[in-house]
Amino acid sequence: MANTEVSYEVVEVKSVATTTTTKKAVVLDETNVLALIAKKKTISETISAQTAELEKIKAEIYALMGWEKIKVNKKDKWVGEAEVGLVAGEERVKIDLRERTDFDGDILFNDYREIFDLVAKTTEYPVLTAK
Repeated sequence: MANTEVSYEVVEVKSVATTTTTKKAVVLDETNVLALIAKKKTISETISAQTAELEKIKAEIYALMGWEKIKVNKKDKWVGEAEVGLVAGEERVKIDLRERTDFDGDILFNDYREIFDLVAKTTEYPVLTAK
């Protein structure tokens, strides 16, 4: 990362709802940042397309293995029995079952608020949006 000095200015930003907020702003080099934004957008679109394609391929492999996609609690779940797929006698596909424990935050928040308050953890993190 380049070690550059950044100077901030406070600006008023009006949103679509005509709400005015005060934010710290940095004036960016138009040439450099527009190229980076375009590259970020292209990469994001490529990743989205490849992720969708990957999910289709995985679905085809699951189907070839005799597995079926069903809905459980409004979520898709693959079910089946085959653990490995053989090609010319060699194991080429393997399906492992893994477990993960999830908590229903709404139930915890609404029905057991005192426990929710004890275990809830909020993490702040930056999200980059480029237009």
